[in-house]
Amino acid sequence: MSLINELKRRNVFRVAAAYLVSAWLIIQVADTILPLFGFDESPTRMIVLVLAIGFVPAMIVAWVFQLTPEGLKRDSEIDPSVEVVPGTHRKLDRTIAIVLVLALAYFAVDKFIISPQRETVIVEQAMQAGAEQAREEFRLSQLSDKSIAVLPFVTRSSTEDTGYFAEGIHDDLLTLLANIGSLRVISRTSVLKYRDTDRNLREIGQELGAQTILEGGIQQAGENVRINMQLIDAGTDEHLWARTWDRKLTLENVFAIQTEIAQSIADQLQATLSPREQRRIQRAPTLDLRAQEAYIKGKVQLDISTFDALGQARDLFRQAIEIDPGYTLARIALAETWSRLAATGAIDRQAMLANGLAHIEQALDEDPDNSYGLAVSGLYQRARALPGVEQTFQTAIELNPNNVKALEIYADYLRGQGRHAEALTITNRALELDPLSVGLFHNKGRALTFLGQFDEAQQAFDRISEINPGNPYATHGNALATILAGQLAKAAYWSDLNMDADPDDYENSATTVTIYLSLGQFEIARERLDRALEQGADQPYPMAVHSVYQLLTGNPDKALSLARAGLANSLEDRWGSELTFLGVLQRNAVQNGEYDEALGWYRQKIPECFTNKPDVNAGNLSKATDLAHLLLLAGQTEQAETLLNTIIKRFDELYQRGAANYPLGIGKVDALAMLGKNQVAISELRRLVDDGYRVRWQFNTIYNQNHRSLHGDPQYQSILAFIESDIQQQLAMNPVD
Repeated sequence: MSLINELKRRNVFRVAAAYLVSAWLIIQVADTILPLFGFDESPTRMIVLVLAIGFVPAMIVAWVFQLTPEGLKRDSEIDPSVEVVPGTHRKLDRTIAIVLVLALAYFAVDKFIISPQRETVIVEQAMQAGAEQAREEFRLSQLSDKSIAVLPFVTRSSTEDTGYFAEGIHDDLLTLLANIGSLRVISRTSVLKYRDTDRNLREIGQELGAQTILEGGIQQAGENVRINMQLIDAGTDEHLWARTWDRKLTLENVFAIQTEIAQSIADQLQATLSPREQRRIQRAPTLDLRAQEAYIKGKVQLDISTFDALGQARDLFRQAIEIDPGYTLARIALAETWSRLAATGAIDRQAMLANGLAHIEQALDEDPDNSYGLAVSGLYQRARALPGVEQTFQTAIELNPNNVKALEIYADYLRGQGRHAEALTITNRALELDPLSVGLFHNKGRALTFLGQFDEAQQAFDRISEINPGNPYATHGNALATILAGQLAKAAYWSDLNMDADPDDYENSATTVTIYLSLGQFEIARERLDRALEQGADQPYPMAVHSVYQLLTGNPDKALSLARAGLANSLEDRWGSELTFLGVLQRNAVQNGEYDEALGWYRQKIPECFTNKPDVNAGNLSKATDLAHLLLLAGQTEQAETLLNTIIKRFDELYQRGAANYPLGIGKVDALAMLGKNQVAISELRRLVDDGYRVRWQFNTIYNQNHRSLHGDPQYQSILAFIESDIQQQLAMNPVD
């Protein structure tokens, strides 16, 4: 008998199959059940090992013994010729089948019932572990971050003076803490939102991104004052430090307390102070309560920044300096206020320098390492066109990386240079320190607007309304975003709201004139123009839109007279006012064939465009385009063509979505047309119109002498008809009145 047949006769193969199937089933059940009781993988490995070792003895038993009705007997005791175990094969087959059915049943239950539940548990455990890890990482990052928010102090006296006194202490303490470079101090404008709040400290800490919170109260009684402070872990509500002072009410005593508080906070947060930082926290801003009160009131108005508020801020800072001539921070703030007045168009650059320069110079003589002061001095360097402006801003930030004012001023400078992406980065950095600042959200929105990210920009402007409902920064920003997006009917809505929010700002009224003229709503434009001229008839932007209005309403001589007056009065260039004055003059020169007057003004205003390698930038590109037409007509063809080719190249380099509305205009279209590339020019105009170009479209097309070769082209006329149709659709969806 062969070995195979003998193995079959003795049922070794059947026993092996039953053993393996049973072993697999046992292992699977163990692997499922044991983890539920907290066992690791060790018991399962032991079971596998035992079953593997037991396989050989099982096969030996199957070879040696046979299953009989009397039980197990040695095979040697059984006659091989007689089947002494009838049906044994069938019984083993049934056993194997039953085990296989059980295995399949287990497989189905495990796949469709146990496994999903197990995976859910695993996912939940992983999520829980991840959340715990995230919380721990956040806690550790906060500890390493050494961040603190100083909430407005509670005043426990009924007099109004105590309120301003408490604000002064709060502001001075923030200034002291901000001088410690290793601390991240949440700025004043953000923490002021939590005055008299019912929010718990954990929520405040999360909203401001602060690890610790300092809160306290001030009680004034006659000539005495009680100050109590407590430092709290925002994540756990644990009190880290607390102290109460009872002192005679003098600013010397109060400043000594502030210095002690700053040092104690630094110690608690393990912040190391450099010798320079030690000196700065021991320097009192002022020792006069009246000067401090005027300064605090001035800062409130400076944050509002409407025309009226800036005027009040100027007067309050002056008052603070009159009381305490050594009040350096008040001098810096006054110098910034003069700069803000110039930036808004309330005064010109010469008035800014005449009134503010001496203050910032004196402030830096007294405190040359003041980060805020250096940043403001950079504004005055720029106003005087001095070199090294950017280095000044960078030095200011290096001296105090946490100075929000320095970061904000630098970002505004970058935006003014057309470096909007860099400005956005710096603004976001400042928002980490001042997350509820409407001014920073305004700057962020403007940077996004000039990057062509209009939806994101409007989100930033809407955030202003959430933080401070009714703030004019929200309406101004939304007006700007919708203007550059070419959504003129919406822009009219926002500009009207902005005009009402800051009624003294005649430039707001002038902007609405431009919008309504572009919409073809000349009667409304006339009403807005009257308002702008009532407040700023001799100011550059109102004069410029007045000139455009006269041209579009059929009074070219009046338009020319206004343009000549604007240039003769050497007015500053506000929102393209100089472009308008020169453009009206150029149009007249092209029509009359007399170029000398216009060329003389262009040579005076943009001399950089008369060189062999003209310097074309965002501020002069449209002016350079009009100049090139004059040069062509005056017979200076080579110079004109060099300028036109430079314009085309620079336009492509500078263009972002919306830039055709401001500040670039459609200069590339003009340049291509004047080079005789009419079809390319029309294609470019179509591209810009599809991208949202709408602002001043009549002035830049119908009344544009640079387009004379295009005016009769049916494709060109079709594009203009499309603009008119789109504007009518905008008005239907967003009616104006």
